[in-house]
Amino acid sequence: MCRRIAYLVLSMGVLAQPLSAQTRTESGVTITGGTDTAGHEYRWTVANKAASPIIYLEFPQYHGDLCLPPEGWTSELSPAACVCRAPSAIEGIAPGRSLDVRVRVGPLGAQRGQGGVIVRFADGTEKKVGGVDLPVPESTGDQFVPLIGLGIVMLVVILAQRRGRRRKDAAADTSGAPTE
Repeated sequence: MCRRIAYLVLSMGVLAQPLSAQTRTESGVTITGGTDTAGHEYRWTVANKAASPIIYLEFPQYHGDLCLPPEGWTSELSPAACVCRAPSAIEGIAPGRSLDVRVRVGPLGAQRGQGGVIVRFADGTEKKVGGVDLPVPESTGDQFVPLIGLGIVMLVVILAQRRGRRRKDAAADTSGAPTE
């Protein structure tokens, strides 16, 4: 029995290993990193292993309030993404080089999830690197669990009050009825 449990625990650890990895590689691009322990800053290192310089990066994000691109690049922060652009191919991420990108998440925070980062090269090709640690919105279920819980509590209270009134009315009817 102990052997089976040990085997199950080891199997779960081996299966969970790829899910917890912080490095993702896709066709010549490696993205390493993710969130800090508090979950308020995401930092990624983008390494170019392709032949053409990287000139564009698009990190999906949620509740980000500051996008810090590599030095010399420009950035745009929309509600959906942190977009970083190199001013030219010369200032892009050259083959064999790497640069950092950071996104600060606002006080509302975000859940940690995984998604795809769009990478564009100077030669016009575009790749999507999946499985990158990103700030994501809460799932619909997580957003409504407190409201559903509150609704259930209110329903139980209302039903308990009605049941109490019925018992009280039934007791009053039996005490006031003529006996034979």
